[in-house]
Amino acid sequence: MSLIDTLNFSSDLATSLPNLINDTSVYKVFATDILLANLDSYINSGRNYYIYYNTSRNKFDWVFWDASLSFGAYPSSGVSNVEKLGLYYVVSDSLRPLFGKILATPELKAKYLNTFSSLFSNYFVQENLFMHIDSLASIIRPYVYADLRKMFTNSQFESNIQSDLVINNQRIPGLKSFITSRYKYINSQLTSFTESSTNPSNFYLSQNYPNPFNPSTTISFSVDIPGNVELTLFNILGETVKILFKGAVLPGKQYKINFNSSNLASGIYMYKLSTKNNFLVKKMLLLK
Repeated sequence: MSLIDTLNFSSDLATSLPNLINDTSVYKVFATDILLANLDSYINSGRNYYIYYNTSRNKFDWVFWDASLSFGAYPSSGVSNVEKLGLYYVVSDSLRPLFGKILATPELKAKYLNTFSSLFSNYFVQENLFMHIDSLASIIRPYVYADLRKMFTNSQFESNIQSDLVINNQRIPGLKSFITSRYKYINSQLTSFTESSTNPSNFYLSQNYPNPFNPSTTISFSVDIPGNVELTLFNILGETVKILFKGAVLPGKQYKINFNSSNLASGIYMYKLSTKNNFLVKKMLLLK
């Protein structure tokens, strides 16, 4: 009752909501469902989730359940192109009030977007996903071929790993083709957000773009209070590689740092924006 009352009537949702629900778990679930176009979930069909009241923390936890129709496999009359599902997709703000209220609250929306950006940059790496798909396909292939009651043919199984199937006028996105198209679209949307939609009063660190990159990339950030900041690049061992920016900055302005990596080796790097009272860390991938 307190959670519902807070959603309906709170005048300061940015403060009150995190006191009642583990908002970090909520952001991760919503971001994952949208990133993978898992529409058989809260954001679309309204199914396949639980909330659990954790008495040790006096907060609700969001329990993730059943992602079998990810990668755009769930047919939805309201979504014509799952590869271009928006970063803030929800079937209805009023019918999905928790996410609707989050998106309507700038501070919570920024936290959600940071979570989305982190999941995208750390896990939605095409090369890694493709290798994982190939590995799983190799494991299950003998059993797929031996199954005499399966709903699809062996040929359809093989082709749908790479590209779309159309069966009974329904498109089933290919795993690898979906990932390739989705990656390109999300990259463009995050760049667009960085350039035009960031609220400069927030403490914010963008995902570098492009990512992966070679040799140059751009990092944007903003702060919530005036003061000195440092933007530092680290290697995977945590060793400082380069200080990308150091100096005094003001809120209400977006700062962009162009970084050239021509003297660095390929690999994963971390970059950290730190102030006296706060910090944010993100990962980047240099491919030469």
